[in-house]
Amino acid sequence: MASSLPAIGWFLDEVSWLFGEAAKTDQASPKGLELVSAQYLKSLPGIDPQKVDEFYREVRSDLPLFGLRLVGKIGSELYEDTTRWHDLAVADLRSPDLPVFIRGLVRAFLTEAEGGIAVRRQVLKWGVEDKSIDFNPTESSMVVQERLSLEEEMYVAFRLFPKLLGRPIGQAYGGEGEASFRKMLAKRDRLTHPRSVADLEVSIDDMLDVLNARSWLVSQQFV
Repeated sequence: MASSLPAIGWFLDEVSWLFGEAAKTDQASPKGLELVSAQYLKSLPGIDPQKVDEFYREVRSDLPLFGLRLVGKIGSELYEDTTRWHDLAVADLRSPDLPVFIRGLVRAFLTEAEGGIAVRRQVLKWGVEDKSIDFNPTESSMVVQERLSLEEEMYVAFRLFPKLLGRPIGQAYGGEGEASFRKMLAKRDRLTHPRSVADLEVSIDDMLDVLNARSWLVSQQFV
């Protein structure tokens, strides 16, 4: 993977390797990625710390360019995971494994959404620390706060992120797509912490909600 800056190229190679290894285990499911990441972290002493430090220096030396590249790379990898589960689900809507695929689709989509929100917020945190983004005191405080509500996380990721490029604050979100996104959050919580067999039930409607929520999410990333 070519890069004009070696540390950026190295980091993106590492990200690609992680997702590639996870894909071999379980279609790059969150669990597969967790297992591979754990193995990766155990091997960190073998990685030159200077490369890690250089990566952060290079990202923050030109935050708009490389911040967007980092957000785009991680977003595209997670997008592929969601697409893989979607393709498995629509390949045969009569398959007895369809509920498994839809549950995987819901989890993968929420990982894509929350991962995208997290990396956007990290880039903005660097901007606050380096005073390279024009935030007012209230916005700066929100960006660097340790714990945020879902509303605040979405505000930072979707409405404040345009300031990275010196653009005005993003437009307000809402509508049917946002409603589907919130439905999927609730569905994921039930799938992750089921209290009854009914909590594990999924349907074609859930798959349609994922597609609707995903279209909305993509539209929000370019406001």
